[in-house]
Amino acid sequence: MLFVGDDGAILSYTEHKIVVRRLFSPEPHDKASETFRELLAQYPEAPIYLLGDVVDQSYVRHTLPPVSVLGVNKIIQRRLARDFSSEDLKGAISLGREKSGRKDWNFLLVSLSSKGVIGEWCAMLYELPNRFKGVYLAPVECELFAPIIAQGVANGTIKKEGGAPKKRSALRTPKKAASDSKTANEATAPIVNHWEIIVLHNKTGGFRQVVLKNKKLVFTRMAQSHAHEKATVQAGHVEQEVKNTIEYLKRLSFNDTATLSIMIIVGDDLKPHISPLAFQASQVSLYTPYDIAEYTDLTQCVLSGDKFCDILLCSLFLKSQKHKLRLLPDYIKKVERFYNTLSAIRIGATLTMIALALGIGTIAYDALQIHQNLEDAQQKNRSMVSRLQEFQEKGKQLAEDPYKVDSLIKIEDMIHMPFPHYDDLFTALRPVVKDHITFAKMEWSLFGLGVDILDSTATAQPYRGGQAGASFAIDAAVSVELTPSAHNKEELMAQWQESLYELKKDTRYIFEQTMDASEKAEKDEININFEERASLNKQDLKAQDKTNISLKVRTNPSYQAPSTQLTPNAISTPDGLQGGGL
Repeated sequence: MLFVGDDGAILSYTEHKIVVRRLFSPEPHDKASETFRELLAQYPEAPIYLLGDVVDQSYVRHTLPPVSVLGVNKIIQRRLARDFSSEDLKGAISLGREKSGRKDWNFLLVSLSSKGVIGEWCAMLYELPNRFKGVYLAPVECELFAPIIAQGVANGTIKKEGGAPKKRSALRTPKKAASDSKTANEATAPIVNHWEIIVLHNKTGGFRQVVLKNKKLVFTRMAQSHAHEKATVQAGHVEQEVKNTIEYLKRLSFNDTATLSIMIIVGDDLKPHISPLAFQASQVSLYTPYDIAEYTDLTQCVLSGDKFCDILLCSLFLKSQKHKLRLLPDYIKKVERFYNTLSAIRIGATLTMIALALGIGTIAYDALQIHQNLEDAQQKNRSMVSRLQEFQEKGKQLAEDPYKVDSLIKIEDMIHMPFPHYDDLFTALRPVVKDHITFAKMEWSLFGLGVDILDSTATAQPYRGGQAGASFAIDAAVSVELTPSAHNKEELMAQWQESLYELKKDTRYIFEQTMDASEKAEKDEININFEERASLNKQDLKAQDKTNISLKVRTNPSYQAPSTQLTPNAISTPDGLQGGGL
């Protein structure tokens, strides 16, 4: 960290919040500056920050119209180019927007000459291998230092010499009249016009005054230090400079309704000679640099005998997590572009390597999975080949063809299925089979009882194998062949009616003939010559004229058969099991 002023520069090297070394040089070309180069050469990877506090810097306040953020940035760039030299280091600080009216933008334009002391020290830093991070201004950064100091003072303690730590009063306030006391409501009301004056005694410059309004920088000025004068004389100069500043602030809306706090940080030699009662302020506080270091946990950076704030400001700058304004010379801008390009290349290369590694890992994982799946498939294949060979060996030992045996087993399972099938139908038709009555043909189907089989409009659903516990029905068309042994039609019809009566005794089925036998006789469809048959013998009668009657057989849905529990293994029947001719 290089702190530059009009009277010289101080270089401090910090590691882990501890100032390891600090060097002073009055000029960049002085012999003492050679020690700067030697120190920086030992740590070429360490970056350099330049914190300047010189007289040759300008601050101009501007009020800009209420345009968008992009629009106001363009206006600021035009104002900077118009008001300052093209060779100056310049920038802008936002002071916020007005709370009422048009809500204009308020900006503080900052300029620093690049040809003076700052330019000479920057030229020296260009020659070093260390990365130059930029130029910063101490008055501007004090806007961020003030809250750090205030927070540390509010929570900190200071050790007495040779004793236990004690709480130290950070504020010394002058006595007020009783009429000046505030009510509780006024004390808790938000402060909308609060001013702060911070006085810093620097070795490289002098007495720097920074003025904040509502925590925003509005004014700064430098007063020369007279080191050869007595402490009382220098303290008197400080008091007079602060009074002059207060008088000037009255031109900047500072009035009787405003509150003012003053913080003066000087050495132990000047502090006893400065009286807080010399100022018309709400609060006045006096500290040494080491006091502030103790409050802000920077005791490893500042020595107890330090009289100046140069090292304290450098340490506060490094402690602050963010910075207010960064100024870059043209040369450093080019270097920054080079570093940014290099960083982009490194990031791109890193991302490429990560993507490549992920791609290789994904391919390797997929290859491993494919190899594993291939091994599993090969293992299953070997197992199935082994089982096939085993079955083939067992098949060779069988006496019969295994496919024929399997077919017979399936037929056997079908015959012994625990629901009505054609075997039951044969049992029902067997009692009427006589010499003169045979069954020429029978076609049948097996259906589930999903619909009423007596309903002529309903469509029966074919049986689907494997329905355990279901009930089924038989629907058959039987062609009855009559070989008459009677001597006339009437006797033949009587024999058939007697046989039909025997069939209907089996209540498991409903027997219906498509045409009544008497109706068939009336239509003279029974063409049998009974007179000729009387002269024939019994053997010739069987080969003589025959007549057929169609008979319809259905399972009786009202018949209550004993329930039978089926299992899936007990049923192995193809869809729509069809019977053949008999």
